[in-house]
Amino acid sequence: MTEKNKKVAMIKSLFESAYAFGRERKNHFLGKSHKGNPIVPDRSVASQTLMIVVAIMSFLTCLTFAIVVIVWQQASNWQKDIASEVTIQVRPVDGYVLADE
Repeated sequence: MTEKNKKVAMIKSLFESAYAFGRERKNHFLGKSHKGNPIVPDRSVASQTLMIVVAIMSFLTCLTFAIVVIVWQQASNWQKDIASEVTIQVRPVDGYVLADE
């Protein structure tokens, strides 16, 4: 075997072992790796309610993110407006009356 073929074989075996590990973790996460009952049974009122709660929470998360982005943009615009304005203070000079002119 050439050096290149050895490297290719080694990389291939690494990918295969990573794929097998990922498949095992997925099965474990989905509850397929053990004989016990899942925490929430499939197609039950509890699982449907959980899905509704997750959907509502996801919607509220997106809504909150949108509000934060809008407030951030408005604050940035306000800061740019404030930075572009200049206030000049005219101080009185001793012995000079502006009302006389």
